Amino acid sequence: MPTEMTNGFDIGDDQKVIDILSKWTGGPISDALFTELARIIPQPCVETVILRQNSVIEVLLVPRPANDPVWPGMLHSPGQTLRAGDFFRDDHTPINGPFERVQKNEIKTSFNSPPEFVAIAQYMTKRGPEAVTIYLATIYSQANLPAGAGWYKVQQLETLENFISHQLTAINLAVAKFTTYAKNK
Repeated sequence: MPTEMTNGFDIGDDQKVIDILSKWTGGPISDALFTELARIIPQPCVETVILRQNSVIEVLLVPRPANDPVWPGMLHSPGQTLRAGDFFRDDHTPINGPFERVQKNEIKTSFNSPPEFVAIAQYMTKRGPEAVTIYLATIYSQANLPAGAGWYKVQQLETLENFISHQLTAINLAVAKFTTYAKNK
């Protein structure tokens, strides 16, 4: 049964929001608007868990921007939301949009091979609900990392106070694939 009016809205508010959103031309949206929409509508996130094996398995974490509205400065596994513009790419491969943004904006280096699909997870975060497609990625050992980025032992992530803890789900799923892949080499 269709809903006639959005819960919490006054009469006419739905049309005001529709009128405003209909002005969007397909480009980037502000962080504030994205955060508000993310609270309401599950976000299709692409998580690129970057792992390496030394004596133990380590994951690359990067800090969120200091002005992030939800997780300012907190460490996270690099990832991006899938955007409407990603569906209009010349290569007709929407997933490449998030992969390119992770490499250009978050890790400032290239993957050494295409990321491998791991799993799909859904969970509620502090920002809102997320539908996460998880990929395992690796980078070259000599890669120069951006300021604040670093390698962390996976088994110690739960003890980090500045780590976005819900990402442990994606990281653990990627570790399971990474471990299986390493055993089959």
